[in-house]
Amino acid sequence: MWAGPPVEGLNWRDDQAVSDLVPVLAARRTPLEQADTLIADFAKTAGPDKNQRLTLLFAGVFDQINTLRARILSGIERYAKHQIDLSQRIKDESLQLAKAKKAAASDEEKAKAGELEKQVLWDTRIYDTRAQAVTAVCESPVILEQRAFALARAIQNAMD
Repeated sequence: MWAGPPVEGLNWRDDQAVSDLVPVLAARRTPLEQADTLIADFAKTAGPDKNQRLTLLFAGVFDQINTLRARILSGIERYAKHQIDLSQRIKDESLQLAKAKKAAASDEEKAKAGELEKQVLWDTRIYDTRAQAVTAVCESPVILEQRAFALARAIQNAMD
């Protein structure tokens, strides 16, 4: 992704112009075309330390995007854990429902089985809805990686 100088240990926040530009470039709402223009404008005014400042800029962009990506991945893990827990609950409720239907002799037992069936259906509906949503959520880290790559290329292209 980055073929420029090493970025480990660089404190990009020390340069005010870099610090101001990084969140704008890292933000997904900033179109890449606009980001390219902002990078080119920054490079024109970067002065004699242009390559060093552009390296700082990439370090900041990478730091911001990587932090967001890590938060999203952590959220996906929690989401998946909730889905696993919900699937286990559905399994347990389904077993209880089968037993309740088999043993239901009185109206009270049949009503209890009916309520349990409603709960299983509701939990299944929630599970299915969440399963459909997880596809979109899982695309976010990939989109962020693509953005980081595109910004890295734009910054490298602005270097001498």
